[in-house]
Amino acid sequence: MLEGIASSILEKLLGDYVSGLDAKNLKFSLSGELELSNLHLKPSALEGLGLPMKVVVGFLKKLYIRIPWSSLGSKPAVIRIERLFVLAKPSTTDTVHTLLYLLFAHSF
Repeated sequence: MLEGIASSILEKLLGDYVSGLDAKNLKFSLSGELELSNLHLKPSALEGLGLPMKVVVGFLKKLYIRIPWSSLGSKPAVIRIERLFVLAKPSTTDTVHTLLYLLFAHSF
């Protein structure tokens, strides 16, 4: 039951970036430990970060989140990513031209 609630909250927070957020891919404990596994990056994941790139293929093996509920003001939340694979391409040809210009204009 708690996994279902946590899954719906995570879908709202991370749904623009990843797919595969459901209760079967989630391990959750009341102590603040959260583990998501086997997530896929959405093609628009990098655009949401302001990057002019589109994800061709993206895979996230594990995402660990630790939230210290009892001491939120004094201890940090920790996010750890394990095995992130991303194949990306520029979202437009203008992006390619800009990247090539920046790469070669300053190298001579």
